[in-house]
Order: sequence, then structure tokens, then C-alpha cells
Amino acid sequence: MKKEEAVQGFRALMQEINHLTCMEEEMMWDTRVNLPPRGAEYRSELMGYLSGQKYKLKTSPRMWEYLQELSQYTFDDVILNRMQEVARRDYDRLTKIPADLEARYAKHGIMTELIWQDARQNNDYESVKGVLKNSFEFKREYARCFGCDSVMDYLLDNWEQGCTTTQVDGIFSDIKGYVLPLLDKIRASGKPYSRQKLQGFYPREQQLALIHDVTALVGYNHEAGRIGESAHPFTLRICPRDDMRFTVTIHETDFTNALISSLHEGGHALYGQNLAPELKGTTLAWGTSWGFDEGQARFFENFVGRSLPFWKYIFPMAQERFPLLKNTTAEEFYQNLNAVNCGPLRLYADELTYNLHIILRYELEKLYYDGKADVDELPELWNDKYEEYLGYRPKNDAEGILQDVHWFSGWIGYYQCYVLANCYDGHFLHSSMKDIPDFWEKVSRGEFDEINDWHNRKVRCTGNLYSPMETLYRFSGETLTAKHYIQYLKDKFEPLYGI
Repeated sequence: MKKEEAVQGFRALMQEINHLTCMEEEMMWDTRVNLPPRGAEYRSELMGYLSGQKYKLKTSPRMWEYLQELSQYTFDDVILNRMQEVARRDYDRLTKIPADLEARYAKHGIMTELIWQDARQNNDYESVKGVLKNSFEFKREYARCFGCDSVMDYLLDNWEQGCTTTQVDGIFSDIKGYVLPLLDKIRASGKPYSRQKLQGFYPREQQLALIHDVTALVGYNHEAGRIGESAHPFTLRICPRDDMRFTVTIHETDFTNALISSLHEGGHALYGQNLAPELKGTTLAWGTSWGFDEGQARFFENFVGRSLPFWKYIFPMAQERFPLLKNTTAEEFYQNLNAVNCGPLRLYADELTYNLHIILRYELEKLYYDGKADVDELPELWNDKYEEYLGYRPKNDAEGILQDVHWFSGWIGYYQCYVLANCYDGHFLHSSMKDIPDFWEKVSRGEFDEINDWHNRKVRCTGNLYSPMETLYRFSGETLTAKHYIQYLKDKFEPLYGI
């Protein structure tokens, strides 16, 4: 095989894989937004088929031949080099996983998610307990394929390349060490802030219109995406750069839930819409890691979307849509929006206690895989940890262990990415303010061009061209730490509560 033939063949094969991935994303959008109940079983077969086909391409003799041939040469093309690196990592990983395991797991995942939807609605953990155990054990089976002694280390590296339980435990210890004592001081402050004060009647159509305007303001291109509605918000990359879709969940009693969620999902979409054109159609056309991707989402959700400068700018837009806000100031609204609450639902948590929601889920996963807990015990352990960290005991499983889709859609061992994302955000803010000293003044004027340009150049454009730690070091000169994030929390919540 000649060198040029290998290059062209490898690129074509990687494009085939990318096409299948985009087809999976399109099908998942339809599954979550449009699928009728009776279509679930056949849809799971289709998803299993696509997953199996992608597995075959990634582990095919063609792939091995191309990788072997290309390894003999040195290329100046960084995209080609990185695609080889990722493809070889996938090949080495997937050839250790039997094809039938991959297909069985894909089919299992679709059915489990649909069973979870009914279980949550009916507060019926017993009906989903068996499939949840199967989901956990599927991951153990995957880890065994690699001879991993620690299932959690396998899962962490799978979601965030190079990440270990030792590293995550250290970061989580630093964050808990700051947040838990701060919570005690906040409780003692006597500040009467409350998200309840934001409740009223906010018509669905007006919420959707505000979401459209605000996401456009921060940079989301509505010509290259679509906003839908679903039971749980999510983002899908139908075609990176050109078709980045996300959903929201509307509650007419509080418009901030959907608006803040739209900034989160829109942050995911901004990452995909602003990849370098050269990456389009390649397997590098996505974030360098799940943590980085969540970091882009949470930066716009929290650092920007819950900030006082941001609300000073958009509050008149909200007042125009919702006249009941006319007698409230932006400052009062900001205080109540950022009220620290110790409720049971992760999705509606304030950004300070959100960390504890994630940490306890991570700790439960560790307990399960260390053989210290079984699925029968998880609901009670879940409630115990909520009471220990947040002082609140969930009233039932619907607001407890059944609240999130993650464990029921295959995202086991993923939760820590949300808090790692917060730490990446600390780096984003610390580094970007060196280049944009008037960062917060620009936010207060609704000027996001320079801010987005910084993120496009430093983070988004390179997609998966570099590893997460390399991407971080390239723009910050640092390794991952919680210190910048903790400083951000300190600068925000201590003045807010007069501490």
C-alpha cells in the first residue's frame, strides 16, 4: 500500500465513522423529542445496529492496515496525526471489547432510559432496580476487558482521558473543604434570599422567546441549530458547526430554570458551532473531553448566566416579557437567583451546593464498585448523604435516586465531569481576564464578541486536536486545579452573604 493511498483510505474510513456518529445523534434527538411509545423497541434495535456498525469500522482489518502503514511515516499535518492517535487508542480499546457486548449494551441503554422515564413518573424504583444493576455490571464487564483492577479508574479515564480516582478525590476534598464550612456561615447569615421569590406565572411562549433572544445574545447561531423541548435538557451534535441542537424543559412557575438551562446547553452548542472548519467531518469535531465540554456549558450557565453584570443587562428584556418583574430590581433578582438552597434536585441546585450533589453521586459509584453497596442499598445511601451534606432528606425516590437520567442512559462514572468542568471554568475565567481586563464590563453591556473570540481561539476551535490537559496548558500554562474555581466561589458568595 502506497503512502498516499493509506492517507486517503484512512481519511475516508474516519469520515464513515463520523457519519455514523451523526446518524446516532439524529436518531437520539428523535428518540427523546418525537418517538411514540410503541416505537421504542425497534428504535433500540436500530441504535444497536448503528453502534455495531461503528464498532466494526473502528476495529476492521482496514483500520489496522491503515494505522500500521501510516505509523511508518512522519507527517506535518497535525489533524492527521491526532486522528491516528485517537483511532489507535479506540482500536486498542475496542478490540478488547466483544462486538456482541457493544451491541447488547447499546440496545440495553435505550430500553433502560425509557423504563426510567416511567419509574420516575411513578416513583417506582423497584421497577428499574434490575436494569440499573445490569447497567452497573455492564461497565464492570467493560473494565474486565481491559484487565482493570479499578472499575472507577477505567470509567474516569474513559470520560476524561488521564483522569484517576486519586486526582478526583484530591480535587473533591479541596472543594468540600471550602464549601461545607461556607454553608454553615451562610445558614448563620440570616439573609432572606430565596428562589421562591422568583416564582409566578411565566407563559411558555414568552419563555421560549426570551430563551431565543438571550442565547443569540451570547453567541448561539440559530441558523446552525434548533431548540426543542424534552423531559430532561440535552445537546446533540447532529453536524458539528452546522447543526447543533439542544432542548429545554419549561416550567411556567419559574422562567429561570429553562433560561439558565438554555445557557448551559447553548454553551455545549457554542463549542460545536465554533470548531475550526478543518475539523468538520472528522472524528476530532467535538470537545477535547467531556469535562472541557461541560466547562464550556457551565461557564455560560453559571459564571456568566448567574452573574450580576449579566442580569443588569438582560433584566429589562425579562421585564418586557414578564410584567410581574416590573417592581423588582436587577440586584434583588440576582440575590434571589443565587440563593443558596439545600434542596434535593441537582438540576435546580444553586451553583455552590451543586458541587455536593455531584460529589455524593461520585462517592456512591465508588461504594458500589468497591463492593460496599448494592443497588438495593443505593436509595437509602443516597438519602443519607443528602442529609449529611445538605441537611435535607429526599421525601421519595422520584426526588432522590430517580431524579437524573445519567445512570439509566449509560453515563455511569460521568458525574465528576461536572465538577471538573467547574475547575476548568476557574481556569477559563482566570486566563481570559488576563487578556480581557474589562471582562465583566463587557458582560454588563451585553458585548460577547471578544469573550467568544477568546474561547473560540483558545478552546473551541481545536476540538479534540489536543488532549484535555494539553489544551488546558496551552492557554493557561497550568495543570488542573480547584484553586481558581474556589477563588471564584469566594469572590461571589462571601460578599453576597456578607461573610
